[in-house]
Amino acid sequence: MSYITDTILVCSCPTTSFKSSFFHNTLSDLVHYLEIHHMDQWHIWNLRAELNDAYDVDDPLLRHKVTYTPWIDHQSPTFSQLEETIDQICEYLDNSSNGIAVIHCKHGKGRSGLLTIGVLMKKFKYGFDEANKLFTIKRMRPGFGEGVSILSQRRFARYIELSLRTKYEPLCPLVKIKSIRLIGCSNFDPLKIFLTASQLAIQIEDSKTFKYSAMIDEHEGLEFIPTDTTLLPLDLKLMVQVTVSSKVPVPCTYAFICFNLFWETISVSSNSYNHHYLSFTWDEWDGYKGLPKKGVQPFDRLELEWEYAR
Repeated sequence: MSYITDTILVCSCPTTSFKSSFFHNTLSDLVHYLEIHHMDQWHIWNLRAELNDAYDVDDPLLRHKVTYTPWIDHQSPTFSQLEETIDQICEYLDNSSNGIAVIHCKHGKGRSGLLTIGVLMKKFKYGFDEANKLFTIKRMRPGFGEGVSILSQRRFARYIELSLRTKYEPLCPLVKIKSIRLIGCSNFDPLKIFLTASQLAIQIEDSKTFKYSAMIDEHEGLEFIPTDTTLLPLDLKLMVQVTVSSKVPVPCTYAFICFNLFWETISVSSNSYNHHYLSFTWDEWDGYKGLPKKGVQPFDRLELEWEYAR
């Protein structure tokens, strides 16, 4: 357990399993600690989406003092989910002079760090860099990297920082993706590059696959177009895989990126339904489980064209 401030406590997910109790605090131990040190003035925010070895949020020990707002490990929540959860914690702390917010995911690092940084920025007026530095010092062991290191999670923290300085709102919650271009990938067979887009959710059920359309230029890259006209939300996850030829196709590249179309193009998307553009270089993508290693680089940058659904 780590106190980030006097009113924010971050920990790994408590367990009710005997086997896991050798590595994690038990649920009863956590509640006992909170009752001794904070009496009845505590509330838990559980961000863990994985069901294996998860405790029951309705356990009588907790007395309905848990808010369950899960999202998938190693990626970002939707912007609205993140913003709403930050607001919940800030409101709780504002209305309870001695209250403490307990935040956990699985290990109390990436997801917990993103939410904690959001609270530090909104309630305590920290900038992102200052908030991430504080979380790293208070929560991480020396030499184990930054508290929030996954690029997609850092990107959403920056959105929160930007939203606190502006009053812009999107014109519409749904969008159409017109095309996606991969620039600088002329050495790859387009039939072996697979690109998918999906909404950010607890369970990915609405996946949209892009098919190869045409070469822009033999020295420039590839253009992908949607296979249908399904509308998508503003929060998206793009994933790219490249396979090598064999009897069974073997992936040599895996990378993903989570982003919000509105906040990426806020300078133009706040006042126009017309086409909008954004671009991500290869260095801005995350690898498997958010790690830096992504495999062979298949392109230099991705360009995306989108518009609001009318």
